[in-house]
Amino acid sequence: MPTVHDGEIVAMVTAVGTVGYGAAARQTVLSLLDHTGFPVVVGCDEVTEALVPRSPRVRIEKVRAGTGARAEPFLAKFATWQAALAHPGAKVFLHLDADAVLARPLTAADVATALGGASLAMVEQTTITGSTMGRPDFLRHFVDHSLAYLAPALPAPDLAEFRFHNSGVILFGALELRNFLHWAAATRAASDGTHHVGAHMIADQDYLQVWANVLRRGRCAELDGGWNHCTWWDADFPRPDARIVHFSNFCNGPPFATVRHMEATRGAAPPVHAPVSFLVVTHDSAATIRDGLDVLATFDGAEVVVVDNASTDGTADLLGGVRVIRNPTNVGFAAAVAQAAEVADGSVLCLVNPDCFPSGEFLDAALATLGRAPRTVVVPRYVHADGAVVAGRQPGYTRRKLLGDLCETNGVPRRGPLGDERRHDTTWHWPLAACMVVPADVFAELGGLDPAYFCYMEDVEFGHACRRAGVAVAEVDVPVVHLGAAGSAVTSDRRRALLDRARLAYARRHHGTAFALQLAVLRRALRAARTVRRSVRSVRA
Repeated sequence: MPTVHDGEIVAMVTAVGTVGYGAAARQTVLSLLDHTGFPVVVGCDEVTEALVPRSPRVRIEKVRAGTGARAEPFLAKFATWQAALAHPGAKVFLHLDADAVLARPLTAADVATALGGASLAMVEQTTITGSTMGRPDFLRHFVDHSLAYLAPALPAPDLAEFRFHNSGVILFGALELRNFLHWAAATRAASDGTHHVGAHMIADQDYLQVWANVLRRGRCAELDGGWNHCTWWDADFPRPDARIVHFSNFCNGPPFATVRHMEATRGAAPPVHAPVSFLVVTHDSAATIRDGLDVLATFDGAEVVVVDNASTDGTADLLGGVRVIRNPTNVGFAAAVAQAAEVADGSVLCLVNPDCFPSGEFLDAALATLGRAPRTVVVPRYVHADGAVVAGRQPGYTRRKLLGDLCETNGVPRRGPLGDERRHDTTWHWPLAACMVVPADVFAELGGLDPAYFCYMEDVEFGHACRRAGVAVAEVDVPVVHLGAAGSAVTSDRRRALLDRARLAYARRHHGTAFALQLAVLRRALRAARTVRRSVRSVRA
């Protein structure tokens, strides 16, 4: 192949559907920025966009997975590839799945050598770890599923020339990619749209298999296994000399602990040792706590202290491998944090909700901030399950803000002055404590979180303590996934009641008893109206 330069090779990554894929794709893109000079086109949707790294080399393309077929989020890669073709001067395209990372530098010369004279290249997957599958089994699967759905009139390849290529890493020449996408679009348009043969999903890899083994038979170069090194087929995983490490997950989306392993593999997350103690409070948190603890376990040497507030859903059975305090009754969030802080050994505390998944990128940024300004509380930008971004550093509360929040919680949208910027007090800020980093001595000096608040508003009150003591609240420009309201299995009515009770307590303390009573009266009226609306809907149903 003729010589190519960095600017003539475009990397392509697609992540749609879940914040898990978005968090993984962030690591994929960061590894490309770290280890190549290539421009990167990232296909994302409204759920994943906030997690895409911003860089002059990164171009974000909004793509949309179709509705219905399970394959649609994977077929969305084709839209990213189509957009990448418009990149000026591009001669070669490198596709990486959103769960693959570069572990070492990759140059244009490496790409040219790998392609040789070919315009398409992939790694052959020779087995599935733990099985006896080999090339004959893969060929039968290909004929019965991929070929049967996408090109049933075409002859199957011979075993000697068949290769079960894994599409997690692909090199395309520009014309090859253009021709493939033209065929794929026509084939999709002529299909029944289900993209299933029996229980087997027909997705991007099936299209690539038919293209490489039938339509372009014998023309796909075989990349060395180090280009797509994966636990699902490489018995020696992880190989230290692998160029691209693929944390394939069989279409289920990478768990957040895998995202942390991706981060460490790309070489950007050195182990965090003894200074940090993670403090976690659980109450009926079985749905998320194991994922959360698996993430925290990847921070080598860091301490994890969990206080369980009388869970009844089996949470306590999932707390192996960490220091645990079990409360016979639910003492509330702030009081439980105090218990954890009292026994923690670290000089830096990180309060983490069970449904929050900190990255090494965030913790490194937080520790760097504390190195420059020790009297600081550090928080990230939070990305919720729907892709919404919530600031970690929040402006202070006013009466208007309390009133608006109370109305919204009870079914009345904020409007007019209750929803505009005048509701904030920007003379002070508070840290949204779902993932809050603070020096242990500063936390003790401030008296910790106020246990007068059973749950909610304790971090707002902590902001007042920071202001009085001259402690800064800083937000680092790093996203952290926070599923929000998923860390404790309480009903929406219970959560609403806890929020309202905390707001009334805050109003009484900071704005007087009369104002708190007015809010309480309003709350009763809103709750009564909400009950009436529910009754009317029930009758109509």
